[in-house]
Amino acid sequence: SFKTLLKCIKNLTMEPSTLEALESAGAIPSLVPFFSLCSSNSNSHSELPQGSNRRLTQDFTVAGCVDQIKTQQAKEIQNLVMLAMFYLCRLNRSRQEQAAKAGVIPYLKDAIVTLSAVKTFALQILCDFAHTSKITRQELWRNNIQDFYLDLLVSGEVFWQEKALVSLEAWLANSDAKFERAMLRPQALKQIVSLFQTAQSANFEHCVKVLHSMMQRSPQLTESIGRSGLFVSELVDRLSFPKAEVRINLLKLLKTIGENHKDPEYLILQHNLYAVVTALAREAQESHRVLVSEIAHQLLEEWAARINCEKNMLN
Repeated sequence: SFKTLLKCIKNLTMEPSTLEALESAGAIPSLVPFFSLCSSNSNSHSELPQGSNRRLTQDFTVAGCVDQIKTQQAKEIQNLVMLAMFYLCRLNRSRQEQAAKAGVIPYLKDAIVTLSAVKTFALQILCDFAHTSKITRQELWRNNIQDFYLDLLVSGEVFWQEKALVSLEAWLANSDAKFERAMLRPQALKQIVSLFQTAQSANFEHCVKVLHSMMQRSPQLTESIGRSGLFVSELVDRLSFPKAEVRINLLKLLKTIGENHKDPEYLILQHNLYAVVTALAREAQESHRVLVSEIAHQLLEEWAARINCEKNMLN
């Protein structure tokens, strides 16, 4: 039967030695159209998308089966196809790009939004796509996935918050100006700041590292986030984080913000940064946290030098 065929294909995708043969047989572009069987976005299930590969489907076409498949069967088929797609795309950028070009992204998004049983697999594929290729990221952009990633930042699901942030960082590292502009919108900045404010423990450690990487790549993003009093206030409060490594990364983050701020003297005075970092340097020295102390003193020296330089230029 139709469902038995899909079960066989799904089982084959779970065996790594079969993946190249399945790819050569056109498995990915042949499987993608079957998502339309239970997609909330699909207005008509009577035809395969233009250009779809029919080698694997042959007589088992969507057109020939859709009228015979009940809702529950359609969901079972979605589950089978999603699992097959997950195993085909896992750790292989070539097949990920094939899937994106074949039109899988709207169906992944739909499976997530409708809380499908295979939501987790759809999320993993969709987050992986940001790392794949320029062509794949173009498909992500066409489907507005940058906003989907940003929404995940405030979803409250820690694992997917981290995945989404890493996906945004990867996209920014390979982006053009339009993606960077999308990250500078007020709503996007609000979501990033919200994540920084609410992240806890290991999630916060991860967040600080990735945000620092993003800010190093985009001076415009750094300047925009640095204007957020909520973000800088939260950063100052978090300088008391117990782990030395996190304090170091927060100081680096503060350094990057200062370097890209239009008025560093105002930034320092507004948040009492000189006193805060001086106290941190003293405490680190007393507790023998040498690296924290060194970076804090470097930051104080850089601020003093930059402010004096700007004052001399004005004079």
